[in-house]
Amino acid sequence: MKIYLSISGRKYIKVIVLFMAMFFVLFSIPKSYAGYSHGPRQTGVVVLDEILMGSKKFIVVVGSGGCTAKGSFKIDVKKEAGLSKISPHYVLTIIRTVVDECKAMVDGTLILFDMEKDLGIKDEFTYSLTNQVYSSSRDQMWNESILSVIEKHFSLTSPESEK
Repeated sequence: MKIYLSISGRKYIKVIVLFMAMFFVLFSIPKSYAGYSHGPRQTGVVVLDEILMGSKKFIVVVGSGGCTAKGSFKIDVKKEAGLSKISPHYVLTIIRTVVDECKAMVDGTLILFDMEKDLGIKDEFTYSLTNQVYSSSRDQMWNESILSVIEKHFSLTSPESEK
């Protein structure tokens, strides 16, 4: 027995196939858009509010509802060739792995990472972070941000303004 589909039947099958494809795509995408964590209730690569990098430690400010801690993150470490054979370069990416559902805080929280204690990286090295940082013009900036604290205690002027 042969079944012939009318033109409208073929369109119906195309619509069903298209719907199934869209359904598969929608449910296979991670919960956070493009794998980024834009806030405390999303997991993925963290978009930072602020960062202060030192030679052996760095501080990040991340969104928090009040329950965000260092244990809410993992750091992806990739070792690359560095300035010399004995001085490797490490590329770090901070990833939120634990969602913060608390609602106690509006501002972010400061988290300190020690290269040796937290990541096992010591001796001579260079490092960089791949995380994106929000612009300082965001509404979420507050009086106790890293930059505002530094500006309160130090006179920061650019070389161009001194001329």
